[in-house]
Amino acid sequence: MVKKEKSTHKKALIQLLKSLVLWVILVGVVTHPAIKGVVKEAMINFTGSGVEFVCNLLHIPVHISGYPYISIFHFQMEILYECSAYNYYLLVISLSVFALWPWKNKIINGLIMLLIIFMMNSLRFIMMGYIGKYHYTLFDSIHNYFWNIFFALLLLLMWVWLGESGEKAYIKKLAAVSGKRP
Repeated sequence: MVKKEKSTHKKALIQLLKSLVLWVILVGVVTHPAIKGVVKEAMINFTGSGVEFVCNLLHIPVHISGYPYISIFHFQMEILYECSAYNYYLLVISLSVFALWPWKNKIINGLIMLLIIFMMNSLRFIMMGYIGKYHYTLFDSIHNYFWNIFFALLLLLMWVWLGESGEKAYIKKLAAVSGKRP
C-alpha cells in the first residue's frame, strides 16, 4: 500500500511539473507582443465588467468612465493587465489539464477554481477601492504584497482541497479498470 501511495504521489508531482511548464508556455503566449494587445484588452474589459457586475449585486457604488478606469467607493483605479488575474486563470487551466483526476472532475474542479478566482479578484477590487478611499496610506502595501501572497495561497489551498477528492476518484477509477480494490 505504501508503495502504491508513493507511486501516486510521484505521478502527481510529475503532473504538477507538467502543469507548471504548460503555465509558463501559456503566459509566454498571452504576453507575446503579437497578441498581447488583444488579450490585454479582453482581460481588462472582462475584469472591469465582472467587478461592475459584483459591485451592482452588492449595491456598492461603482462607475466605469471608460476602460481601463474604474471607480469604486468613489476611488478611481486603473485596471492593469496584471490586475486581471490572467496568470492565475492560466495556472488553474494548466493545473486542471494535468491533474490526476477523471476528466469530469478536471472540468468541474477547474470551473470551480476559475469561479473562485473571478470572485476573489472582484472582491479584491472592491476592497482596494475601500482601502484607497479610507486608508490610502495602506493601498500600495496591500496591493503589491498581500494580494499576490493571498492568491498564491488560495490556489494552493484549492488545489489541495479539490485534489484530495479528485485523486480519490482517480484511484477508484484505476481500481475499477484493473479489477483491484483501492
